[in-house]
Amino acid sequence: MYRRSDPRLIRIKCAPAAMHDNGVRTCVVADMKVQSAGQHLRVRVDETDLARLLAQGELDDATQFGPDTLQHRRLALIDSDAPRLDYAAGSWRLCLPRDAVERFVTSRPRRDALELQLWADTGTPLAVAFEVDIRRTPGSGQARR
Repeated sequence: MYRRSDPRLIRIKCAPAAMHDNGVRTCVVADMKVQSAGQHLRVRVDETDLARLLAQGELDDATQFGPDTLQHRRLALIDSDAPRLDYAAGSWRLCLPRDAVERFVTSRPRRDALELQLWADTGTPLAVAFEVDIRRTPGSGQARR
């Protein structure tokens, strides 16, 4: 795992809605962990990224697979009762209901996940688990006691 200060980390351009007034801003890549298997998607953030998500409403993460292949992921809070997944080639944005996330995180620390379901046209739901990693104190690299 790389530290945020590692020069090997890539910098990505934000979506227009996340840009400053001058239209230019380089996003900080979130330390978001994503696991996908079948119809299950698990997204885990640390407490630093959770604070950023709650304050800014969106997190960015990206993986460079080669010189021309970038997979871009975003986690966003929306004012809706239902989660949503926006997908385009090489990019996806998971939108979680703001109220559900805020209720979930008010009782931190906790080890369970916020469990949500996304329904696809196929009729098979995508189970989404949103977790906050409480095992490490941000920036210290030390496990909590």
